[in-house]
Amino acid sequence: MATERPVSTRHLTVAAWLSLIVFAANSTLLSVSLRHIGTDFGVGYARRGALTLARSVTLALVCLVVGRAADWLGKKWFLSAGMALTAFGLVWTGMSQSYWWLLLGMVLIAAGLGSLESLVSPLVAELHIDQVAAHLNLLHAFYPAGIVLTSLLVGTALDGGVAWQLPFAVTALPVLVVGALFATARYPDADRAARQRPIAMSAVLKNPRFWLLAAAMILGAGSEGSLFFWTPNFIEAEYGTSALMGAAGLMLYSGTMVLGRFGMGFVTRYISLNKMLVVLAAVGGLATAALSVVESLPGTLALLCVAGLCVCSFWPGTLSLAARDISVSSSTVYGMLAVGGIFGFGVIPYVVGLVGEWFGLRAGISVIPIAFAGALLIYIVALLAGRPETQS
Repeated sequence: MATERPVSTRHLTVAAWLSLIVFAANSTLLSVSLRHIGTDFGVGYARRGALTLARSVTLALVCLVVGRAADWLGKKWFLSAGMALTAFGLVWTGMSQSYWWLLLGMVLIAAGLGSLESLVSPLVAELHIDQVAAHLNLLHAFYPAGIVLTSLLVGTALDGGVAWQLPFAVTALPVLVVGALFATARYPDADRAARQRPIAMSAVLKNPRFWLLAAAMILGAGSEGSLFFWTPNFIEAEYGTSALMGAAGLMLYSGTMVLGRFGMGFVTRYISLNKMLVVLAAVGGLATAALSVVESLPGTLALLCVAGLCVCSFWPGTLSLAARDISVSSSTVYGMLAVGGIFGFGVIPYVVGLVGEWFGLRAGISVIPIAFAGALLIYIVALLAGRPETQS
């Protein structure tokens, strides 16, 4: 009888890290190219915004469907096929000659990335079941790191006269490499016969802890997304600076998120995850409240660094609580929580803009500490409620 191959833990861990970098690259490509897209196709802000909306809706729907399907069929081919579809969408987008061609490309890319969003976190949790919080923080550090790395490359290329379509097509190559890594590994759930019956979606929806953590995902991701989306505009509008200074503020924020996620992966080995999230939510709320009233550029930049350090663990930390309190391996649970995060990432920045339209962007920024306060309340409730029995 042949010996069963062991799980490819290191192989899959590296693939997961690289997948978050290519995910970030896809987000950066659209953001940095928007002005060029609008000029080339003659579309205004509404149609440019529709590209992001189509991307978010597709991402959320695929997260739900794939998360559920992977609990029955395993993660391997969903991750591999998702990367292949992403690469196809990038090449399609790289050949765009019209707005509607581009819109379809965004949908194809998002459909592929939906598999990644839904499955990479539960995969890492299964691979490192004894150190879930540390490894999820480490994993998600590669997303802001990818933004820092790729934004400079793409921005420099576009400023140098490269057509905006070319970076999309070129990015298909590393995406295919990541897909090949996912396709050639041995997974923890490879033997379906040995797997337990997956958690029913109805059972997840009936679990009060799920709704608590879903609310935390919405507020945490909304805080992260609002700072990511509005920081450059806020610095430029409030201090009359150049676009370069606005971009520098965004890089400071993203850079401290990277440092925070790498650091929190170490800290959670020694400090309770729940207690850490309570402290970070409290400090982050104070920092972002100060951000809405401090009228000093150096002070604003310093507060953005503090906010980046505090918001960095909301997404991976909440997923870690789900792994501890609901299920460490259910892709359904992770996918449903990811949908909450996607919703918050889109809606709360919109609310910031809406308030800013009426009362000024500084007033709009005051929405962010309110989201932090809501997250703080949720993490306190989760801490006081204790740790329920975990399902497999």
